[in-house]
Amino acid sequence: MSSTIAEILTKVQNSTTNQQTYMQTLKELCEEVGYNQFSIDFLRCLVILFSTDYKTKNVYFERCYDFCIHFVLHMVHIEVQSENLCFIDILLENLLQYLQVKSESIKVHACTFINEILSQHQVPIAENVRENVLHAVLGCLNDSRYAVRLKAIHILQHFQNPQDPTDVVTTVFIQHLCDKEPKIRAEIVGCVYITNESIPILICRCRDIDENVRLSVFKRLANISVKILTIEQRHSALKNGLNDRSQNVKNSVSHKLLPAWLNLYDNDYLTMLKALQLDATDEDIKNTISISEMVLNSLFSSQPIREILEVMHLEDKLMPMEQLTWEVALYWNSLVRHIRSKNLDEYLDKIIPETILFCKYIEKFCSSSPLLVGSVWEQTHHYLILHQLVCLLVDCDISDQASRLYLNQLVVTVLKESQLTEDTIKVIVKYFVKMIPNTNARMDYMCEIISDIRNPLTSQFSQLAINEDSLKEKKLKDELGNLTQQLNKAVQDKDFTTAEKLKHRIESVKNEIAILTRKTNVEENVCKKDDPETITKYLKVIELMLQSSNVNKMNTSVRALKDALFKEMTLIKDVNLRAKYLKCFALLCCIEENSARENIQFFCLPLILYKSKNYCDQSIVLTAVAAVTDFILLYGVNVLVHAESVVSLDSSADFEEMFSNAVTLTDLIEILSSMMDDKDQALREISSEAIVKLLVSNRIQSAMLLSRLILKWFNPNTANDVRLSQILGTFLESLNINSHFIRQLEDAFVPTLQAICLAPVTSPLADVSKINVLKFLVQITDSQSNGNNIHNKIALVLCNEILKDIDAKINTVYVKALLMLNIAEDDDDSTYIEELLNLCEDIRIDSRDKYVLANIIRFINYLKE
Repeated sequence: MSSTIAEILTKVQNSTTNQQTYMQTLKELCEEVGYNQFSIDFLRCLVILFSTDYKTKNVYFERCYDFCIHFVLHMVHIEVQSENLCFIDILLENLLQYLQVKSESIKVHACTFINEILSQHQVPIAENVRENVLHAVLGCLNDSRYAVRLKAIHILQHFQNPQDPTDVVTTVFIQHLCDKEPKIRAEIVGCVYITNESIPILICRCRDIDENVRLSVFKRLANISVKILTIEQRHSALKNGLNDRSQNVKNSVSHKLLPAWLNLYDNDYLTMLKALQLDATDEDIKNTISISEMVLNSLFSSQPIREILEVMHLEDKLMPMEQLTWEVALYWNSLVRHIRSKNLDEYLDKIIPETILFCKYIEKFCSSSPLLVGSVWEQTHHYLILHQLVCLLVDCDISDQASRLYLNQLVVTVLKESQLTEDTIKVIVKYFVKMIPNTNARMDYMCEIISDIRNPLTSQFSQLAINEDSLKEKKLKDELGNLTQQLNKAVQDKDFTTAEKLKHRIESVKNEIAILTRKTNVEENVCKKDDPETITKYLKVIELMLQSSNVNKMNTSVRALKDALFKEMTLIKDVNLRAKYLKCFALLCCIEENSARENIQFFCLPLILYKSKNYCDQSIVLTAVAAVTDFILLYGVNVLVHAESVVSLDSSADFEEMFSNAVTLTDLIEILSSMMDDKDQALREISSEAIVKLLVSNRIQSAMLLSRLILKWFNPNTANDVRLSQILGTFLESLNINSHFIRQLEDAFVPTLQAICLAPVTSPLADVSKINVLKFLVQITDSQSNGNNIHNKIALVLCNEILKDIDAKINTVYVKALLMLNIAEDDDDSTYIEELLNLCEDIRIDSRDKYVLANIIRFINYLKE
C-alpha cells in the first residue's frame, strides 16, 4: 500500500492534473485497509516529504504538500457528512510522533501540517486527541531552534481559552514574551489573548530592543480597546511610542494607534485628553501634560486644519469661562503652537483675541480662583488652566505700547498674587528674559518683584484694579497732550469758540487724572508673608531667575538678595524650606568666585554632620553635595583653601568647636567615597555623580576613585538603580576618549582586578565574572589609536605583581590578562620588550603552577614574535 501512496505522490509533485482522481484512489485505499493502517503508511510517505529543507523554496514539495492537505481536509469533510469521525483523530495521533524527532525540517513541516488542519474551524477533533496535541506542541515550544518554536506558537493559538484565567497556553505565551529570538516575541505579541496578566507584559515590550517587536506591540494595541488599559499603561505606551528611536515605530503610533484610539472616543479630542489625565502627584501631572502635548501634535500633523479648529467653540475668540477646563486650555495652547509652527498665521486671528481683551479674560479667571473655598482637585485644575493661559498670553502681539504695558502689568501681577506651578513660573521668567535682554536691568526688575512677593504692599484696592486705573491714567495724559496742542493751534488761528470748548475739556481731563492719582496713591503698608506656599514660590522664582541665561555677575540688587536670603535661612526652622533656601543660596554663590570661596565651608557642614553620624536631613545633604561640587567645577579645588570663616546652621557652641577646622579636598573625597555605599539610593547617586564630574573635569585625579566607580558599575546591586547605572555607564564610555585618564587607568588596573578576585564570599562582587571585568579593563585601556601604549606599562606591573607572590591564586588571572594585552613596540623606548622578557623568564623559572607556566610561555613566544 505504501508503494501505491508513494506512486500517487510522485505523480502529484510532477503535475497538478488529475488530483481529484488521486484523492478518490487514496480514499478507496483508506476504506479498504482501514484508518489505522492507512494513516501509518500515509505518514510514512509524508515524512519523506517533510525531510525536505524548509528553508529552500521547492515547487515539487509545495505541490505534493498542498495535495496532502487537501486530501486530509477532503476526508474530514466526508466524515462530517457521514458522522463517522475517526480519520482525523487517528492521523493526528500518529503525526505527533514526528514532533519528537531530531530533524528540524521534519518538526517544522509536521507543525505546519497540524496547524493547517486546526485552522479549519469545522474540523471536529476528540478531546483526548486535543490534549495529546497540546502536550506535544508545548514540548516543541522549548526546542532550541526558533523555527520550531515559531511553528509551535502557530498551533498553540488554537488552544487559548480567554475564559480561563489559568489558561496554560496564555501563561506559556507570557513567559515566552522574553524569548531571545525577536521573531518569537513578535509572533506572541500578535496572538496572545488580552488579559489582565498579558497587558502589562505587552506594555513592557514597547521598549523591546527589536524594532519589529515594538511595531507588533503598537499594531496590537491599535486593534484593542484603549478603555481596557489603565491610564498609566496608556501613558507608558504613548510615551515610548512617540519617543521611539525608529521612525517606523513613530509612524505606526501616529498614523495607526492614535487615530484608532481617537475613533473609540468618537473623534472627540477633549474626551481622549480626559482619558489620559492622571493628577495624583506632581510627577503624574507633568507626565500627563507632556504626553497630551505629544499626542495632540501628532494628531494635528495628520488632520486638516479646519477640522481641528472646529473643536474650539469660541465666543468672540474666547472660550466661555464655564466651559474652560484643563483639557480645553491644553488643546487651545497646543493648537496655537501648531498653527505658529506651520506658519498658518491667517488662522491665528480666529482663535486669539486682542492682547488687552485676553489680559482682561485672564484677570477674570484669576479672580475666580478656588484657592480659599475649592477642593484640592479644583485648585490643581485651576493652576493647570492658568499655566496654559499664561503660555498663550506671553506669545501675544505686543506691537503697540498700550498692549505691551497692560501685558507686563498682568504678568507681574500674576507672578506676585497667584499660586503658580513651577512650569508657569518658568514661562514667566523666560518672558522677562525676552522682554528685558539686559541682564543687570532684568535682575534689578525681578529682584523688586521677588521682594514684593515676600513683602507685599497692602492697600484697599486690588492690584488688578490698580493696573487698570494706571492704564486709564496714561490714556488720559495722552489725550491731555493732544488737547493742549489743539488749544494752542486754535489760539494761533484765533478760533476762540473752539478754544473755549477745548479749555473746558482740558479741565475735565485734569480732574479725572487727579481723581485716579488720589485713588492710586492710597496709604500702603508692608506685610511680610511667612506661609510655606508664599516662601516656596518666592524661592522658586529666585531659583529660576538665577538659572536663566547670562546671569554671571552679581550687581547690587542680587548681592542684597543674597544677604537677605542668608539671614532668612539661618532663622528658618522648616527642614524642607531650609533645603530650598540652601539651593537658592548656592546658586547665588555660584555667580562669583569670592562668594563661592567665602561660603564653601558653610556648605561642607552638612557633609561633616553626615560623616560624624550626626543627624542631618537628607535633602540638605543632597543640596550641599551638589553645591560644593559645582563650586569646585566652576572655580577649581583652590576654592576650598583659605576660607575666611565657617558659619554653622546651628548656633550651638558644640558645632562651632566641631567645625573649627576647614574641610580639605581629601576630607571631601573621603566623605563622597563613603556616601557611595550608603543605603539611601539618592545619596549613592549624588555622591557617584559628584565624583564622576570631578574626574571628568580633571579637577581631581585618583586611580582609587576610578577603580571604585568601575567596581560600582559591576556590582550586581547597581543593576536595580537605573539612574546610577546611566551615570556610571556614560562615564565609563568616555574613559578611552579622555587622555587625562591614561595614568589613572594604568594605576587602577591591578587594584580593580584584586578587588574582584579577592572579594569575600559575602560580598556582591564575589558573583561578578572575573573574565568580564578583565575584558572590560583591557578594552578601556587599549588606547594605541591615541598613541598611548599603556598596555606595555600594565604588562610590567602585572609581571611584578606575579613575582611578589609566585604562588598566589590570583596569578592565574594576571597571566590571562597578559595574553589579552595589546603589546606594542615603543619607538621612543625599546627596552619595554626586553624588560618584559626578563620578568617573564623569572616567572617561568620560579612558578610551580602549570596553568601560569603554560600561559607565561605563550606570552614569551608572543613577545618574541
